[in-house]
Amino acid sequence: MNTRLSSIGFKGETAQLFEWIDHAYRHLTERHATAAGDYAVWKSGTGIEWWTQLESDSLRFIDFQTHFAGKSSMAIRIVSAFQRPELGSMTGAFHAWVNPSDDGDSPGDFPIVFDAPDFYRHDLAGLPIECRVQLAAFPVSLDVFENEAVYEESQRERETKLASQALIPAGLFHVEEGKSPRSEAIFSGRVLEAYTRTNPVTNIEFISAVIETYGGTIDLITEINPETDRIKTGAIVLVEAVMTGAIDASPLAWA
Repeated sequence: MNTRLSSIGFKGETAQLFEWIDHAYRHLTERHATAAGDYAVWKSGTGIEWWTQLESDSLRFIDFQTHFAGKSSMAIRIVSAFQRPELGSMTGAFHAWVNPSDDGDSPGDFPIVFDAPDFYRHDLAGLPIECRVQLAAFPVSLDVFENEAVYEESQRERETKLASQALIPAGLFHVEEGKSPRSEAIFSGRVLEAYTRTNPVTNIEFISAVIETYGGTIDLITEINPETDRIKTGAIVLVEAVMTGAIDASPLAWA
């Protein structure tokens, strides 16, 4: 099963994790100071981003998060933010509405939750804010269909059918009392572009793809295996994934 590390080519023994953390810190390309601590960032040039969390004064290691910088984009209105202490004291997530609207009964097309590796770089007191987000999906499960006709046929016997471009904010369902929503989504969509990339640290190849889905586009990142090897332009994917996001906080002009 894919993990957020294996999806971007970090596969190996647990002991190697410390080597990867050390590599990311020694080759950091950016550093951002915040009130909560510092983010030391390594950007690989192949889309991989490794965000190391450090105490500001002592530079003591706190934790790390990963993201994949791709081509996708969605227009959102961020309405709330919450911490993710189980993922590190400097990790948090945003709750947003996609393609926000002030008309009608709904504030947008649908809600979504995503983790932000640079959570404390943003003005959390300034919400709500309208912006664009580049979303990366790290799959928990993934099915690939040659084309839309094959996908529609697969849905025929399902009790709950999903259109070929749809998104369900699964992390907002069945939230335990006292817990935050999970950054998880189930979505289907059409492959616009697909690439084989190489992790420059491990030399392990992985796949990135731009997926057109309901509301916009999402970057899908996954290990290479017989199923994912079928990810080609025009294919349809059905994905359950953990979502991370990079916010472009430039104000949007809404027509």
